[in-house]
Amino acid sequence: MPNEHRFMSNVAISAKPTAPDHAVTKEWVEGIVAGTMWGPVNAATAGALPGVTASAQNLTGASNGQLTSIDGVAPSLGDRILVKNQADKSQNGIYEVAALGDASSPFVLARAGDADESGEFRPGKTVYAMPGGALHGDETFRLAVSSSDVITVGVTAFEFTVASGTDYAKVETAHITGNGSLSEFTVTHTLNTTAVIVQTWRRLDRRQVTFGVEIVSASSVRLSCSPALPQDEIYDVHICALPVPA
Repeated sequence: MPNEHRFMSNVAISAKPTAPDHAVTKEWVEGIVAGTMWGPVNAATAGALPGVTASAQNLTGASNGQLTSIDGVAPSLGDRILVKNQADKSQNGIYEVAALGDASSPFVLARAGDADESGEFRPGKTVYAMPGGALHGDETFRLAVSSSDVITVGVTAFEFTVASGTDYAKVETAHITGNGSLSEFTVTHTLNTTAVIVQTWRRLDRRQVTFGVEIVSASSVRLSCSPALPQDEIYDVHICALPVPA
């Protein structure tokens, strides 16, 4: 697995940064990222799910049968699905496939562990749909919900819209592909800041992987790994702009 350890000496680590060049704790960064974006989903719905019964935490097929493809993607057990087209918008959200369903049992979708509590939802939070979907593959969605709403999972109406233009300038996604010899990759973005956090996900198994990260400029980052990435192995790179310290 690509990995690189970097060490710093004589650097002040801040629990909360007050200047652009302050180093920060891992907990602070993870907290910011968790509030800004969810982990990616395997697919996003392009229409309402056929016949389901709903509870606050689950969507269950109204009759026995296997879960059909989601935006052209055949679901597998454990896949993450963005459900965004339900007539009852309180059913929308991020789910995991808990049961595929078959001739003797219905399918079951359970809200994902990072999107099943009220505190995990906030206006503008984003989620990326992995490539593969016919309509929504390689797209990012943002949560549209009033900041004045008291959010209750299973009650509050959640609406997810495609993020673009000035409506969306917090996260960008790029892709890198191994060729068996490359161990360094420069990724460009248009966030216009060096205050970024970078997440990298191996597309084969949707696992997050750690790369060495160097912030090159306000428009590029450099990723490094050892050994070199295998031939044709694809990684999705999410670059998140951190908020200006208050």
